[in-house]
Amino acid sequence: MIASYSALHRQGVAHSIEVWNQNGELAGGMYGLAIGQCFFGESMFSLETNASKVLMVHLARQLQDWGYQIMDCQVESDHLLSMGAHTLARREFLSIIDTYADRKPNQPDWTLHWQWHGPEA
Repeated sequence: MIASYSALHRQGVAHSIEVWNQNGELAGGMYGLAIGQCFFGESMFSLETNASKVLMVHLARQLQDWGYQIMDCQVESDHLLSMGAHTLARREFLSIIDTYADRKPNQPDWTLHWQWHGPEA
């Protein structure tokens, strides 16, 4: 897995997105695959309360700004539904993938353009 994801990262497909706290410590993150205008979230975690929620909301906005058409979260959960996710019928999902997997997004790199300063900022 490590070798495969490392190779995909070198090809610009696999991405790791992290949230760091004010002390420079990892607070949460996720990784996934960007194929055309489609992002497939593979796994996420939080070491601090709500870190992955903050990451997910900001990543969704950033992907939208970059022209991505879908952010696949894979499995429906109350957590994802509370943040605006919705389940697609298989036919609709496959149609989106078929249409947008070969289209380039509108971003030069994977540098996210936001910073979270926490609730006390």
